[in-house]
Amino acid sequence: MSDLSRRKFIKNAVVTTAGTSLLPSSITLGASRHAHRLIFVYYPNGAVLRNWHPDRFNLRYRRGDIISPSFAPLAPFADRIITLRNLTSKGHGGSSSHPEAASGIFSGGWRGAPSIDTVIGNQLSSGVRLDYQHFGLFTRYNKGKDYLPFRDQAGQPILPEDDPRKLSSYLFPNSNEDNDFTEAKAFALERLAQLSSSPLPSDVALKLDNHRRALLNFQSQPSSSCGIKEILGMVSDRRQNNLIGERLAKAQIRLLVNTLKCQLTRVCTLQFLSAEDESMYINFDSIRERLDRSDGGGFGSDRKWWNQNLSHPSSHEANQVFQVQNEWYNSMVADLCGQLDAIPDPQGGGSLLDTSIICVGSEVGESATHGQEDLPWYLVGGANGRFDTGRDFNCAGLGTSDLQLELARVMGLNWSSFGNSSVGITGLYRA
Repeated sequence: MSDLSRRKFIKNAVVTTAGTSLLPSSITLGASRHAHRLIFVYYPNGAVLRNWHPDRFNLRYRRGDIISPSFAPLAPFADRIITLRNLTSKGHGGSSSHPEAASGIFSGGWRGAPSIDTVIGNQLSSGVRLDYQHFGLFTRYNKGKDYLPFRDQAGQPILPEDDPRKLSSYLFPNSNEDNDFTEAKAFALERLAQLSSSPLPSDVALKLDNHRRALLNFQSQPSSSCGIKEILGMVSDRRQNNLIGERLAKAQIRLLVNTLKCQLTRVCTLQFLSAEDESMYINFDSIRERLDRSDGGGFGSDRKWWNQNLSHPSSHEANQVFQVQNEWYNSMVADLCGQLDAIPDPQGGGSLLDTSIICVGSEVGESATHGQEDLPWYLVGGANGRFDTGRDFNCAGLGTSDLQLELARVMGLNWSSFGNSSVGITGLYRA
Protein backbone atom coordinates (compact mmCIF):
# COMPACT_ATOMS: atom_id res chain seq x y z
CA MET A 1 0.00 0.00 0.00
CA SER A 2 1.42 3.42 -0.97
CA ASP A 3 1.94 6.18 1.60
CA LEU A 4 -0.97 8.13 0.13
CA SER A 5 -3.30 5.13 0.08
CA ARG A 6 -2.32 4.25 3.63
CA ARG A 7 -2.99 7.85 4.71
CA LYS A 8 -6.46 7.80 3.15
CA PHE A 9 -7.19 4.40 4.70
CA ILE A 10 -6.25 5.65 8.16
CA LYS A 11 -8.33 8.81 7.71
CA ASN A 12 -11.35 6.83 6.61
CA ALA A 13 -10.94 4.51 9.58
CA VAL A 14 -10.75 7.48 11.94
CA VAL A 15 -13.91 9.01 10.47
CA THR A 16 -15.74 5.70 10.77
CA THR A 17 -14.75 4.99 14.35
CA ALA A 18 -14.22 8.36 16.01
CA GLY A 19 -16.10 11.02 14.12
CA THR A 20 -19.44 9.56 13.16
CA SER A 21 -21.45 11.77 15.49
CA LEU A 22 -19.98 14.88 13.89
CA LEU A 23 -20.31 13.86 10.27
CA PRO A 24 -23.49 14.46 8.25
CA SER A 25 -25.95 11.67 7.78
CA SER A 26 -25.81 12.01 4.00
CA ILE A 27 -22.62 12.75 2.08
CA THR A 28 -23.40 11.95 -1.53
CA LEU A 29 -22.63 14.25 -4.40
CA GLY A 30 -25.54 16.40 -5.43
CA ALA A 31 -26.86 16.23 -8.96
CA SER A 32 -27.11 20.00 -9.51
CA ARG A 33 -24.33 22.35 -10.57
CA HIS A 34 -21.91 23.08 -7.76
CA ALA A 35 -18.71 24.98 -6.99
CA HIS A 36 -15.55 23.25 -8.16
CA ARG A 37 -13.15 24.34 -5.41
CA LEU A 38 -13.21 25.58 -1.82
CA ILE A 39 -10.55 27.71 -0.14
CA PHE A 40 -10.52 28.80 3.51
CA VAL A 41 -8.37 31.81 4.42
CA TYR A 42 -7.69 32.38 8.12
CA TYR A 43 -6.29 35.55 9.66
CA PRO A 44 -5.89 36.12 13.43
CA ASN A 45 -7.33 38.41 16.09
CA GLY A 46 -10.49 39.79 14.49
CA ALA A 47 -11.00 43.20 12.90
CA VAL A 48 -11.96 46.81 13.53
CA LEU A 49 -15.65 46.41 12.68
CA ARG A 50 -16.39 50.12 12.25
CA ASN A 51 -14.06 50.07 9.26
CA TRP A 52 -14.98 46.56 8.14
CA HIS A 53 -18.69 46.61 7.38
CA PRO A 54 -20.22 48.83 4.69
CA ASP A 55 -21.96 51.89 6.12
CA ARG A 56 -25.45 50.69 5.12
CA PHE A 57 -27.29 47.38 5.22
CA ASN A 58 -28.19 45.24 2.21
CA LEU A 59 -26.03 47.10 -0.28
CA ARG A 60 -25.33 45.75 -3.76
CA TYR A 61 -21.77 45.89 -5.07
CA ARG A 62 -20.43 46.41 -8.56
CA ARG A 63 -16.92 45.68 -9.76
CA GLY A 64 -14.66 48.50 -8.60
CA ASP A 65 -16.76 49.46 -5.58
CA ILE A 66 -14.86 50.18 -2.36
CA ILE A 67 -17.09 48.36 0.11
CA SER A 68 -15.34 49.77 3.19
CA PRO A 69 -11.81 50.85 4.15
CA SER A 70 -10.85 47.26 5.00
CA PHE A 71 -12.07 46.03 1.62
CA ALA A 72 -10.34 48.66 -0.51
CA PRO A 73 -7.80 46.15 -1.95
CA LEU A 74 -10.68 43.91 -3.07
CA ALA A 75 -12.50 46.56 -5.15
CA PRO A 76 -11.78 44.75 -8.46
CA PHE A 77 -13.70 41.74 -7.13
CA ALA A 78 -16.56 43.52 -5.32
CA ASP A 79 -19.15 42.00 -7.67
CA ARG A 80 -18.08 38.53 -6.51
CA ILE A 81 -18.03 39.28 -2.77
CA ILE A 82 -20.65 38.56 -0.11
CA THR A 83 -19.96 40.49 3.07
CA LEU A 84 -21.51 38.77 6.07
CA ARG A 85 -23.06 40.81 8.87
CA ASN A 86 -24.20 39.50 12.28
CA LEU A 87 -22.63 36.08 11.80
CA THR A 88 -22.21 34.64 15.29
CA SER A 89 -19.83 32.12 16.80
CA LYS A 90 -21.82 31.79 20.06
CA GLY A 91 -22.93 28.18 20.26
CA HIS A 92 -20.71 27.42 17.29
CA GLY A 93 -17.32 27.08 18.97
CA GLY A 94 -16.88 30.76 19.75
CA SER A 95 -15.12 32.08 22.83
CA SER A 96 -13.50 35.24 24.12
CA SER A 97 -10.36 33.11 24.50
CA HIS A 98 -8.27 32.96 21.33
CA PRO A 99 -7.19 29.31 21.65
CA GLU A 100 -10.66 28.10 22.64
CA ALA A 101 -12.21 29.90 19.69
CA ALA A 102 -9.53 28.71 17.26
CA SER A 103 -9.95 25.09 18.33
CA GLY A 104 -13.68 24.90 17.63
CA ILE A 105 -14.85 27.59 15.25
CA PHE A 106 -13.92 25.73 12.05
CA SER A 107 -15.10 22.36 13.41
CA GLY A 108 -18.82 22.98 13.56
CA GLY A 109 -18.49 24.16 17.15
CA TRP A 110 -16.99 20.87 18.36
CA ARG A 111 -13.56 21.27 19.92
CA GLY A 112 -11.27 18.35 19.16
CA ALA A 113 -13.26 17.39 16.05
CA PRO A 114 -12.14 17.51 12.40
CA SER A 115 -12.42 20.95 10.82
CA ILE A 116 -14.76 21.56 7.90
CA ASP A 117 -11.99 21.68 5.29
CA THR A 118 -10.70 18.20 6.10
CA VAL A 119 -14.18 16.66 6.25
CA ILE A 120 -15.19 18.14 2.89
CA GLY A 121 -11.82 17.27 1.37
CA ASN A 122 -12.12 13.68 2.50
CA GLN A 123 -15.51 13.37 0.85
CA LEU A 124 -14.35 14.98 -2.43
CA SER A 125 -11.05 13.12 -2.77
CA SER A 126 -12.00 11.00 -5.79
CA GLY A 127 -9.83 11.76 -8.81
CA VAL A 128 -7.33 13.99 -7.00
CA ARG A 129 -3.97 13.29 -5.42
CA LEU A 130 -4.66 15.05 -2.12
CA ASP A 131 -7.79 15.23 0.02
CA TYR A 132 -6.84 18.79 0.99
CA GLN A 133 -3.75 20.97 1.26
CA HIS A 134 -2.79 23.56 3.88
CA PHE A 135 -0.52 26.57 3.31
CA GLY A 136 0.88 28.67 6.16
CA LEU A 137 2.62 31.96 6.87
CA PHE A 138 4.65 32.17 10.09
CA THR A 139 2.60 29.30 11.52
CA ARG A 140 5.73 27.66 12.97
CA TYR A 141 5.91 30.46 15.55
CA ASN A 142 2.54 29.60 17.12
CA LYS A 143 2.06 29.76 20.91
CA GLY A 144 0.85 26.16 21.08
CA LYS A 145 -1.19 23.61 19.15
CA ASP A 146 -4.50 24.94 20.52
CA TYR A 147 -3.85 28.21 18.70
CA LEU A 148 -4.04 26.49 15.29
CA PRO A 149 -7.50 26.66 13.67
CA PHE A 150 -7.62 23.60 11.38
CA ARG A 151 -7.88 19.95 12.51
CA ASP A 152 -7.22 16.63 10.79
CA GLN A 153 -9.63 13.69 10.65
CA ALA A 154 -8.54 12.61 14.12
CA GLY A 155 -9.25 16.10 15.46
CA GLN A 156 -5.56 16.91 15.92
CA PRO A 157 -4.28 20.43 15.11
CA ILE A 158 -2.67 20.82 11.69
CA LEU A 159 0.57 22.78 11.51
CA PRO A 160 0.77 23.97 7.88
CA GLU A 161 4.14 24.06 6.17
CA ASP A 162 5.11 27.73 5.97
CA ASP A 163 8.30 27.37 3.89
CA PRO A 164 7.31 27.75 0.21
CA ARG A 165 10.43 26.00 -1.05
CA LYS A 166 9.83 22.88 1.07
CA LEU A 167 6.15 22.82 0.18
CA SER A 168 6.95 23.19 -3.53
CA SER A 169 9.27 20.17 -3.39
CA TYR A 170 6.50 18.11 -1.79
CA LEU A 171 3.72 19.22 -4.14
CA PHE A 172 5.67 19.33 -7.38
CA PRO A 173 8.61 16.91 -7.17
CA ASN A 174 9.07 16.97 -10.96
CA SER A 175 9.25 20.76 -11.29
CA ASN A 176 12.99 20.77 -12.05
CA GLU A 177 12.91 17.78 -14.35
CA ASP A 178 14.25 18.28 -17.89
CA ASN A 179 12.94 16.76 -21.12
CA ASP A 180 15.77 14.21 -21.35
CA PHE A 181 14.81 12.75 -17.97
CA THR A 182 11.13 12.62 -18.97
CA GLU A 183 12.05 10.70 -22.12
CA ALA A 184 14.29 8.37 -20.11
CA LYS A 185 11.37 7.46 -17.84
CA ALA A 186 9.15 6.70 -20.83
CA PHE A 187 11.87 4.53 -22.42
CA ALA A 188 12.40 2.63 -19.15
CA LEU A 189 8.69 1.90 -18.86
CA GLU A 190 8.56 0.65 -22.44
CA ARG A 191 11.57 -1.62 -21.89
CA LEU A 192 10.12 -2.99 -18.64
CA ALA A 193 6.88 -3.82 -20.47
CA GLN A 194 8.82 -5.73 -23.12
CA LEU A 195 10.76 -7.70 -20.52
CA SER A 196 7.62 -8.52 -18.54
CA SER A 197 5.96 -10.00 -21.62
CA SER A 198 8.59 -12.78 -21.74
CA PRO A 199 8.56 -15.86 -19.48
CA LEU A 200 10.60 -15.04 -16.39
CA PRO A 201 11.29 -16.63 -12.99
CA SER A 202 8.72 -15.44 -10.47
CA ASP A 203 11.25 -13.53 -8.34
CA VAL A 204 12.60 -11.65 -11.38
CA ALA A 205 9.08 -10.89 -12.62
CA LEU A 206 8.16 -9.50 -9.19
CA LYS A 207 11.22 -7.21 -9.16
CA LEU A 208 10.45 -5.92 -12.65
CA ASP A 209 6.84 -5.27 -11.68
CA ASN A 210 7.95 -3.34 -8.60
CA HIS A 211 10.25 -1.20 -10.76
CA ARG A 212 7.45 -0.57 -13.21
CA ARG A 213 5.03 0.47 -10.45
CA ALA A 214 7.61 2.83 -8.94
CA LEU A 215 8.20 4.51 -12.31
CA LEU A 216 4.47 4.81 -12.95
CA ASN A 217 3.96 6.39 -9.54
CA PHE A 218 6.78 8.86 -10.19
CA GLN A 219 5.41 9.66 -13.64
CA SER A 220 1.95 10.29 -12.15
CA GLN A 221 3.28 13.21 -10.11
CA PRO A 222 2.41 16.69 -11.41
CA SER A 223 4.33 17.67 -14.52
CA SER A 224 7.07 20.26 -14.57
CA SER A 225 4.61 22.79 -16.03
CA CYS A 226 2.72 22.76 -12.71
CA GLY A 227 5.66 23.55 -10.47
CA ILE A 228 7.52 26.79 -9.83
CA LYS A 229 11.18 26.33 -10.74
CA GLU A 230 12.58 29.05 -8.49
CA ILE A 231 10.67 29.85 -5.34
CA LEU A 232 11.51 31.69 -2.16
CA GLY A 233 12.43 29.77 0.98
CA MET A 234 12.58 30.66 4.66
CA VAL A 235 15.78 31.19 6.63
CA SER A 236 16.59 30.34 10.24
CA ASP A 237 16.37 33.90 11.60
CA ARG A 238 12.84 35.11 12.36
CA ARG A 239 13.66 38.80 11.85
CA GLN A 240 15.07 38.05 8.40
CA ASN A 241 11.95 36.03 7.56
CA ASN A 242 9.87 39.02 8.63
CA LEU A 243 11.74 41.22 6.14
CA ILE A 244 10.59 38.93 3.33
CA GLY A 245 7.23 38.14 4.94
CA GLU A 246 5.06 39.56 2.17
CA ARG A 247 7.12 37.79 -0.48
CA LEU A 248 6.71 34.53 1.45
CA ALA A 249 2.93 35.08 1.55
CA LYS A 250 2.80 35.67 -2.20
CA ALA A 251 4.94 32.60 -2.84
CA GLN A 252 2.48 30.48 -0.85
CA ILE A 253 -0.40 31.97 -2.82
CA ARG A 254 1.32 31.07 -6.10
CA LEU A 255 1.73 27.50 -4.86
CA LEU A 256 -1.91 27.33 -3.77
CA VAL A 257 -3.11 28.53 -7.18
CA ASN A 258 -0.87 26.05 -9.00
CA THR A 259 -2.10 23.25 -6.74
CA LEU A 260 -5.68 23.98 -7.80
CA LYS A 261 -4.82 24.66 -11.45
CA CYS A 262 -3.11 21.28 -11.72
CA GLN A 263 -6.06 19.61 -9.93
CA LEU A 264 -4.04 18.10 -7.08
CA THR A 265 -6.97 18.79 -4.74
CA ARG A 266 -10.27 20.64 -4.53
CA VAL A 267 -9.91 21.98 -0.99
CA CYS A 268 -7.17 24.28 0.35
CA THR A 269 -6.55 26.48 3.35
CA LEU A 270 -4.31 29.53 3.62
CA GLN A 271 -3.43 30.32 7.23
CA PHE A 272 -1.93 33.70 8.09
CA LEU A 273 -0.14 33.27 11.42
CA SER A 274 -2.06 31.66 14.31
CA ALA A 275 -4.46 32.88 16.99
CA GLU A 276 -3.10 35.49 19.40
CA ASP A 277 -0.02 35.78 17.21
CA GLU A 278 2.91 37.88 18.40
CA SER A 279 5.56 36.64 15.97
CA MET A 280 5.26 38.77 12.83
CA TYR A 281 5.58 42.54 12.56
CA ILE A 282 3.13 43.59 9.87
CA ASN A 283 5.27 46.49 8.70
CA PHE A 284 5.84 45.68 5.03
CA ASP A 285 6.90 48.14 2.36
CA SER A 286 3.56 47.85 0.56
CA ILE A 287 1.72 49.39 3.54
CA ARG A 288 4.49 51.65 4.85
CA GLU A 289 2.85 54.88 3.73
CA ARG A 290 -0.53 53.95 5.23
CA LEU A 291 1.11 52.86 8.47
CA ASP A 292 2.83 56.23 8.67
CA ARG A 293 -0.46 58.09 8.20
CA SER A 294 -2.24 55.85 10.71
CA ASP A 295 0.44 56.51 13.31
CA GLY A 296 0.42 60.28 12.88
CA GLY A 297 3.75 60.28 11.08
CA GLY A 298 5.57 58.29 13.76
CA PHE A 299 6.35 55.36 11.50
CA GLY A 300 8.45 57.45 9.13
CA SER A 301 10.67 56.14 6.37
CA ASP A 302 12.41 53.54 8.53
CA ARG A 303 11.05 50.10 9.32
CA LYS A 304 9.89 50.16 12.95
CA TRP A 305 10.00 47.02 15.07
CA TRP A 306 7.37 48.39 17.44
CA ASN A 307 5.09 46.23 19.56
CA GLN A 308 2.03 47.84 17.98
CA ASN A 309 3.02 46.39 14.61
CA LEU A 310 2.43 42.89 16.00
CA SER A 311 -1.03 41.56 15.25
CA HIS A 312 -2.20 40.64 18.77
CA PRO A 313 -1.07 43.74 20.73
CA SER A 314 -2.29 45.95 17.90
CA SER A 315 -5.69 44.23 17.85
CA HIS A 316 -6.41 45.26 21.44
CA GLU A 317 -5.97 48.89 20.50
CA ALA A 318 -8.39 48.54 17.56
CA ASN A 319 -6.68 51.58 16.11
CA GLN A 320 -5.73 52.66 12.62
CA VAL A 321 -2.52 50.63 12.70
CA PHE A 322 -4.53 47.43 13.17
CA GLN A 323 -6.95 48.65 10.52
CA VAL A 324 -4.06 48.81 8.04
CA GLN A 325 -3.13 45.26 9.04
CA ASN A 326 -6.69 44.13 8.21
CA GLU A 327 -6.28 45.80 4.83
CA TRP A 328 -3.01 43.92 4.30
CA TYR A 329 -4.65 40.52 4.84
CA ASN A 330 -7.34 41.50 2.33
CA SER A 331 -4.68 42.65 -0.14
CA MET A 332 -3.24 39.13 -0.02
CA VAL A 333 -6.74 37.72 -0.66
CA ALA A 334 -6.97 40.12 -3.60
CA ASP A 335 -3.69 38.70 -4.93
CA LEU A 336 -5.16 35.20 -4.62
CA CYS A 337 -8.33 36.30 -6.44
CA GLY A 338 -6.36 37.95 -9.22
CA GLN A 339 -4.32 34.84 -9.91
CA LEU A 340 -7.37 32.57 -9.88
CA ASP A 341 -9.26 34.97 -12.15
CA ALA A 342 -6.47 34.84 -14.75
CA ILE A 343 -6.81 31.06 -15.27
CA PRO A 344 -9.72 29.56 -17.26
CA ASP A 345 -11.42 26.63 -15.57
CA PRO A 346 -10.85 23.58 -17.80
CA GLN A 347 -14.31 22.34 -16.80
CA GLY A 348 -15.91 25.53 -18.11
CA GLY A 349 -17.91 28.18 -16.28
CA GLY A 350 -15.35 30.99 -16.53
CA SER A 351 -12.16 31.44 -14.53
CA LEU A 352 -11.00 29.44 -11.52
CA LEU A 353 -12.32 32.32 -9.38
CA ASP A 354 -15.72 32.17 -11.10
CA THR A 355 -16.13 28.48 -10.27
CA SER A 356 -14.59 28.51 -6.78
CA ILE A 357 -15.65 29.88 -3.40
CA ILE A 358 -13.27 31.42 -0.87
CA CYS A 359 -14.29 31.81 2.76
CA VAL A 360 -12.23 34.33 4.74
CA GLY A 361 -12.52 34.53 8.53
CA SER A 362 -10.95 35.02 11.94
CA GLU A 363 -11.51 33.36 15.32
CA VAL A 364 -12.99 36.47 16.99
CA GLY A 365 -15.06 39.45 15.92
CA GLU A 366 -14.42 42.95 17.24
CA SER A 367 -10.71 42.81 18.00
CA ALA A 368 -10.65 44.93 21.16
CA THR A 369 -13.42 42.98 22.89
CA HIS A 370 -12.93 39.48 21.39
CA GLY A 371 -16.55 39.68 20.24
CA GLN A 372 -18.50 36.62 19.19
CA GLU A 373 -21.73 38.06 17.79
CA ASP A 374 -20.53 39.73 14.59
CA LEU A 375 -17.56 37.97 13.04
CA PRO A 376 -15.56 39.59 10.21
CA TRP A 377 -16.04 36.79 7.70
CA TYR A 378 -16.84 37.08 4.01
CA LEU A 379 -17.13 35.03 0.84
CA VAL A 380 -15.52 35.78 -2.51
CA GLY A 381 -15.72 33.88 -5.79
CA GLY A 382 -18.47 32.95 -8.21
CA ALA A 383 -19.25 29.49 -6.72
CA ASN A 384 -20.00 28.40 -10.30
CA GLY A 385 -23.04 30.67 -10.39
CA ARG A 386 -24.71 29.22 -7.31
CA PHE A 387 -24.37 32.06 -4.79
CA ASP A 388 -25.89 35.51 -5.26
CA THR A 389 -22.69 37.54 -5.02
CA GLY A 390 -21.95 41.27 -4.98
CA ARG A 391 -23.92 42.16 -1.86
CA ASP A 392 -24.04 42.66 1.89
CA PHE A 393 -25.87 39.79 3.60
CA ASN A 394 -27.38 39.95 7.09
CA CYS A 395 -26.96 36.54 8.74
CA ALA A 396 -29.31 37.70 11.53
CA GLY A 397 -27.68 35.57 14.21
CA LEU A 398 -26.99 32.46 12.16
CA GLY A 399 -23.67 30.87 13.05
CA THR A 400 -20.36 29.87 11.59
CA SER A 401 -21.46 26.21 11.65
CA ASP A 402 -24.47 27.15 9.54
CA LEU A 403 -22.18 28.80 7.02
CA GLN A 404 -19.87 25.78 6.94
CA LEU A 405 -22.80 23.47 6.28
CA GLU A 406 -23.88 25.65 3.35
CA LEU A 407 -20.35 25.65 1.94
CA ALA A 408 -20.42 21.85 1.92
CA ARG A 409 -23.73 21.95 0.08
CA VAL A 410 -22.51 24.42 -2.55
CA MET A 411 -19.62 22.02 -3.16
CA GLY A 412 -22.17 19.38 -4.12
CA LEU A 413 -22.45 17.46 -0.86
CA ASN A 414 -25.99 16.62 0.18
CA TRP A 415 -25.45 17.15 3.90
CA SER A 416 -28.33 17.50 6.35
CA SER A 417 -26.09 18.67 9.21
CA PHE A 418 -22.59 19.53 10.26
CA GLY A 419 -21.49 19.93 13.85
CA ASN A 420 -23.97 22.19 15.66
CA SER A 421 -25.88 23.13 12.51
CA SER A 422 -28.77 21.48 10.72
CA VAL A 423 -30.14 24.59 8.99
CA GLY A 424 -27.37 26.14 6.86
CA ILE A 425 -27.81 29.58 5.29
CA THR A 426 -30.06 29.12 2.29
CA GLY A 427 -30.36 32.86 1.64
CA LEU A 428 -26.93 32.90 0.02
CA TYR A 429 -28.21 31.37 -3.23
CA ARG A 430 -29.45 33.04 -6.36
CA ALA A 431 -33.23 33.30 -6.53
